[in-house]
Amino acid sequence: MSSTPDPSRAVPRVRGLRVPRQARPETLKRRMPLMEHIRELRNRLLRPCSGLGLGMVVGWIFFAST
Repeated sequence: MSSTPDPSRAVPRVRGLRVPRQARPETLKRRMPLMEHIRELRNRLLRPCSGLGLGMVVGWIFFAST
């Protein structure tokens, strides 16, 4: 017995929110300009990279002291 999916019963793929526009939270209604998106991306990349760099320095110090 094989369990091959029936193509006639396939679920259509839907992109985006399935919440009606009236019920969306206020935060999703807000639009951000491109520069604000770029600043947020920079912050989201800068924090983990600086944490990783700091961890590497601390690990190197512990490695070098042994």
